Amino acid sequence: MPKYLVKEKSLIGNELFEAGALVDYDGLPAENLEPTCDAGRAKYQEYLESNAARVRAMASANSGEDVDKMLACFQAMPAMISDAIAAAMAQPVKPSSKHSKSADADPLV
Repeated sequence: MPKYLVKEKSLIGNELFEAGALVDYDGLPAENLEPTCDAGRAKYQEYLESNAARVRAMASANSGEDVDKMLACFQAMPAMISDAIAAAMAQPVKPSSKHSKSADADPLV
């Protein structure tokens, strides 16, 4: 039977396991279980493939667009968001001119 390391507190087969526990599980694991053997890695790959197929089926049923292109876009989003945040944080913050007061500005009445 495949063995997994529990990555976060999880309910597995009607039993609650804390993070760090080693468990035997014969079903398809999700992201909360890290495979520790070849059988577990094979089951995890099966999970990833079935999940991708389910996403393609849902997208196909709800859209006329190229599903593989849409799936690739969703998979690339975390990296794009991370890059955008890193780029924004590298930029110095400049005060907005509309909030700064100049000496020759009209006084507010």
